[in-house]
Amino acid sequence: RNIFYSTFGFFGIILNFIIFSVVSVYLLKDFNIIAQKIKTIFPLSKKDQAIGILSKVNHNLRCFLRGQLLICLILSLIYSIGLTVTGIPLSFLIGFIAGFGNLIPHVGTGTGIVLASVLALFQFHDFTHIVYVLLTFGIGQMLEGIVITPRIMGKGLGLSPAMVILAILICSQLFGFLGLLLAVPIASTAKVFI
Repeated sequence: RNIFYSTFGFFGIILNFIIFSVVSVYLLKDFNIIAQKIKTIFPLSKKDQAIGILSKVNHNLRCFLRGQLLICLILSLIYSIGLTVTGIPLSFLIGFIAGFGNLIPHVGTGTGIVLASVLALFQFHDFTHIVYVLLTFGIGQMLEGIVITPRIMGKGLGLSPAMVILAILICSQLFGFLGLLLAVPIASTAKVFI
């Protein structure tokens, strides 16, 4: 039963990612058309106010995307430096894959741990270097969760670090994996409307 649930959970994550990617591509393709249609929905007396609110939401979403890319770059550097100190071959490539793989939560970290552990095992033939790999990724994830994401996202979106952490916890519990991806944009959009 556990194998059945974990298999469906894994396929559910992959299916959510595929659906999210396809919807994102179509939304980006038709974004200008959708924006024009939304502007015609509002009555003329409220049109300026509505467009002002939508432009604030747009600004927050752009800040979120820039912040997410900056976080991925910082994580790439942390992982690359840690793996280089450990002596893992191809450390910068693995750090880059793991850092930018964190656009999807936990996928980049998992991929980086697997790749670095396999290379460490083939290179050094001991488990000590695998422990160093786990320490590198553990420190990177700890810094990302406690310091990097709350500060960068909070600064760009005008949310306090505590609000960013709270939004991630609440949305991940309510909406699962999709909530984890969309927690900060949802919180920043709710802040604009409130």
